[in-house]
Amino acid sequence: MKRTTLILENAVMDAIKKQSLAAGVDMSELVNEFLRQGLIQKRTKPKQQPSLPVFNMGKPHFNLADRDALERAMES
Repeated sequence: MKRTTLILENAVMDAIKKQSLAAGVDMSELVNEFLRQGLIQKRTKPKQQPSLPVFNMGKPHFNLADRDALERAMES
């Protein structure tokens, strides 16, 4: 194992201390397990595309590729 320094929020550190005491393991072991679980979850979790609604808007009333027609429609 390698030694490192982490800067943790006070609430996170308190929770780690409480859980390590309750589980009877040292904090390093607990943090390693949390990091391992997070890395595995991140790797195996497929990126989900959000489901967006689809609406039938009908046919356009003018040719969208015609810039002049589009400009006239926007001005009126």
